[in-house]
Amino acid sequence: MTETATPPHSSPLIHATYASFGRVMDQFHEHGLPSVVQVSAVSAVPPDTARRLLAGFRAVGWIDMDSLASRDLQAMVKARNTAEWQQTLRSALRNVYTFLPAEWERLTAARLSTAFREYMGREDYATKGAQTFFLAAALDAGVSFGSELAARATRAQGDHSANFKFRKSPSKLRHEGDQGDPRGRTNGAGERHTDADIAQVWNLLALVDDAEMTDKEKSAALTFFAYLRRRADRKRARA
Repeated sequence: MTETATPPHSSPLIHATYASFGRVMDQFHEHGLPSVVQVSAVSAVPPDTARRLLAGFRAVGWIDMDSLASRDLQAMVKARNTAEWQQTLRSALRNVYTFLPAEWERLTAARLSTAFREYMGREDYATKGAQTFFLAAALDAGVSFGSELAARATRAQGDHSANFKFRKSPSKLRHEGDQGDPRGRTNGAGERHTDADIAQVWNLLALVDDAEMTDKEKSAALTFFAYLRRRADRKRARA
């Protein structure tokens, strides 16, 4: 067991997607936290994604140089998908993002960008990705951002908020995880789009870092997903 380490000033922080973080935390909660947290122990995401995420864990002190879990990481794994998740996550984030102004609810995009740039000593893809991960994680931890950052945080989070999933009924969770019988599926206009289908589409959106998309691509993706949501709503209304 290790204490949460203080990352160096030039630390890259975590700039993996929040979706990948959520999947790995779900794996650890369900199957147990590995005694040594290394890429080979992570099956919930592809190896390259696991490598990127664990590098972030090491950077923020959630695992040490020997790949042993910190108390914060152990606490988060234990609290995942329980009523304690939100507070536990917030506590862990507070220990990491000490360079940000104390009142996160009052952050603006400009103040957030400046704080990350000054802490990391640069402004590039990693900096933007680190901001995106922080916003999604903080939103999941119950932080209420102003409208300027709230929309960005929501897009980054998708429906991989454990707090969001915890509020759903067990039957709803089973429905969203049920792929159904492939033989009953059809293609084209006659295909039935269930809530599970929509959830999977939002999962795909959450896999993409904001920093990796142009404004034009973001607009196109959001328009497409909004169309799928409307289509699902119409089908439910006719049912």
